[in-house]
Amino acid sequence: MRPEATLTLPSPVAGGVGPARATRLSGFTVTLTWTDESVGANQRNQPDQLGFTVMAPSGQNWTAPMSTSGTVNWKLDDTSKDYGAGAWTITVQGGNMGDVQPITGRPCLPLNLVCRPDTSNGWTLKMDWAW
Repeated sequence: MRPEATLTLPSPVAGGVGPARATRLSGFTVTLTWTDESVGANQRNQPDQLGFTVMAPSGQNWTAPMSTSGTVNWKLDDTSKDYGAGAWTITVQGGNMGDVQPITGRPCLPLNLVCRPDTSNGWTLKMDWAW
């Protein structure tokens, strides 16, 4: 699972739309949230692990570490730096995606209808920025 979301900041020039011309941001935060698929009776779902990377137009990279908590936050700490004009790229990354298992914790056997692989995950990426 390697979905990608790319953010291009709008131009700060009055009436302009297009790639950002601002090279310094006064704030930038990214929040990734997700929920795992639901399971039936006598089942438990092992947690899914997600995280993301952020790349500035200048090529500088940051990593928001993988987590199973359902939320990952990142904040641009140094707003005095020139990060270049253009697109900021956020890449959402999937790590260990836990499968559905019997609530007993017993291993899954072939043809066991309780056990099934984790095939999906709904996630949301929220970005707030200012220049």
